[in-house]
Amino acid sequence: MVVEELNAKPLFSEHELHEPFMKAIVNHMDEGIVVYNTAGKPLFYNYAVQRLGLVEGEHDACVYYHSDGQTLLGEEEKPFRRVLAGQRVQGEEIWAVRKGRPVVILQIRGFPVYGERGELLGALMLFEDISNRKWAEQRMEVSEQRYKSLFEHHPDIVCWVDLQGVLIQTNDAARHISGYDPEQLQRRRLSSLIAVEDRTRARDHFHAARQGKSQSYEIRALHRDGRRLDLHVTNIPMYVGGQIVGIYMVAKDVSQEKRTESTAHFLAFHDPLTALPNRRSFHEHLTELLDKARVCGDEVAVMFLDLDRFKLINDTLGHAAGDRLLQLISMRLKQGLHRKYELFRLGGDEFTVVLPSTTCEQAAEVAGQIVRLLSASFPMEDHELHITASIGISMFPCDGDDVDAMIRHADMAMYRAKEYGKNTYQFYTSDLNEISQKKMRLEKELFRALEHDELTLHYQPQCQAGELALTGVEALVRWQHPVEGFIPPSEFIPFAEETGLIVPLGRWVLRTVCARHMQWRQEGCIPVKIAVNLSVRQFQDEGLVELVKEALHESGMEPAYLELEITESIAMINFDYVNTKLTQLKELGVSIAIDDFGTGYSSLSYLKKFSIDKLKIDQSFVRDLTTNEVNYSIVKAIIAMGKSLNVSLIAEGVETEVQMHRLRELGCEHIQGYWYSRPLTAEQLQERFLQRRASSGQRERERLD
Repeated sequence: MVVEELNAKPLFSEHELHEPFMKAIVNHMDEGIVVYNTAGKPLFYNYAVQRLGLVEGEHDACVYYHSDGQTLLGEEEKPFRRVLAGQRVQGEEIWAVRKGRPVVILQIRGFPVYGERGELLGALMLFEDISNRKWAEQRMEVSEQRYKSLFEHHPDIVCWVDLQGVLIQTNDAARHISGYDPEQLQRRRLSSLIAVEDRTRARDHFHAARQGKSQSYEIRALHRDGRRLDLHVTNIPMYVGGQIVGIYMVAKDVSQEKRTESTAHFLAFHDPLTALPNRRSFHEHLTELLDKARVCGDEVAVMFLDLDRFKLINDTLGHAAGDRLLQLISMRLKQGLHRKYELFRLGGDEFTVVLPSTTCEQAAEVAGQIVRLLSASFPMEDHELHITASIGISMFPCDGDDVDAMIRHADMAMYRAKEYGKNTYQFYTSDLNEISQKKMRLEKELFRALEHDELTLHYQPQCQAGELALTGVEALVRWQHPVEGFIPPSEFIPFAEETGLIVPLGRWVLRTVCARHMQWRQEGCIPVKIAVNLSVRQFQDEGLVELVKEALHESGMEPAYLELEITESIAMINFDYVNTKLTQLKELGVSIAIDDFGTGYSSLSYLKKFSIDKLKIDQSFVRDLTTNEVNYSIVKAIIAMGKSLNVSLIAEGVETEVQMHRLRELGCEHIQGYWYSRPLTAEQLQERFLQRRASSGQRERERLD
């Protein structure tokens, strides 16, 4: 309700202003007016108070809180109570909470009203709604705090630059990213912090921002310690009154992202182990090189390198040692080859070298250089490792017109190099395609031959030098192909090694030998020792010892009649591994021989520690024994070594009686070769056994007579 008049003395005398005009002025004021009597009851309030909903009837229609908006005003703390107590209230802020309506913030003034005799008549209270102003101030404060927080706590550099490119203000992130304190950056020219090569581009972007264009770009800046930073910068024009007065710059440090990106790019095109360009890089590089060569008419050589015996080293010494060896090989080749020749690692132990603008003669010279580079040993912890490489070379354009053809033909030539004894190089020739297809066909048919028992064993007799008495045999695998006819072991054994078929093939040989020995025994033949060759892959097979044990047990063959031959190269790789394996085999009761002795990297100290029973002198030394003084000296030294080690000796490849007598003179006890006997079938050898038994019986009868 709006009180029309006061019960107390009129506020205005009649001569001051006509009452209707006074009422109109009071009721149309934006400021609320309430008059309280001395009892604290509202006597009068204007329309503004009604609009604000502060008073209803003779009672306050709201609850008042202190200016914090949290603490309720007590009865005696209410402003009109304090005015009635004789105080004046000037500009206090309170919160009025009204039922069902938004909170309103009021600024209050209050004055006591006195009568003519000085008596207190009531309290005049003036209420100004300052809600909008306070909310605006609060929003402004929040906005300022938000900006301040954003500016000061932003993880990126935020700075204000004037239109002349001078830094006015920077945040604290600048210290962490650039190394400079904000005070050191103030009044400093922006260009002095940018790498020289990027200053022109940065200036162009800054000028664009001065024209009102926000832009983002990347530059390299200088850290206080001199290193370079990769920054992603955004320029934002700063407007005041519609005019650009400066530039806000936000700079994010993307150095780590750049390094990560660079690393990812490097790994995409490089081998992580050796840091050499990888297969993908090789393909792209050679494609580009061949395109240029087609235009210029140049020749390009592609070399395919495959390390010889690397798998043996990797398996016996471990992958860590194999990886280290690959790193050493890569470093040696990288340092030894001319920088214009690009070296790549395709994977495993395969490398390629690309020679641009070259000739066959130059390619051969580089291949020979690679062979020489790898000839020196590689020291690794307790080992001196020897490694060689077989190299195949294809020439553009005569050997192929694209990358795939070039690498395929170089690969074929590399296998030809392996067949020719390894540690050498070979050029691609057209006949290799036919040979390669034949190999693939034979490889497939070798699987079938194993499955269908097309393989047989022949046995080459061994005898005591001079007396010609049969003392043992060596089992040799033979393949009689139904179409191709007899296929020499030198052709299909490498297939078996490469494909892993050598393991099941070796298993078949061992079981067949043991079973055949017992069959001969049952036929009444005098037993002799049978030698079985173990390949590198077989020797590495974890199940080898168990296989030998099972073959002996299943057949019933006495272990003393089984001799296992390993190559000298196997024995020299890893002493601990080889010695453990040989000890396990010796514990089964079999004997151990080193085959092709003299062709590897022998170490007398190693041989002394190995449990070796026999050394087999390689036929390459025996062949020219009577005509070559060097070979004669080598054989003599080997025999002397064998006797000093107290091991038996047998010479392979004896083809003449003169060779036999010379070996006997040197002290070699046993021989094997065509002069005594060619390899025999099982049936032919059985007949030889029976003849031996008959002649032995005849000599016994003659002795008794």
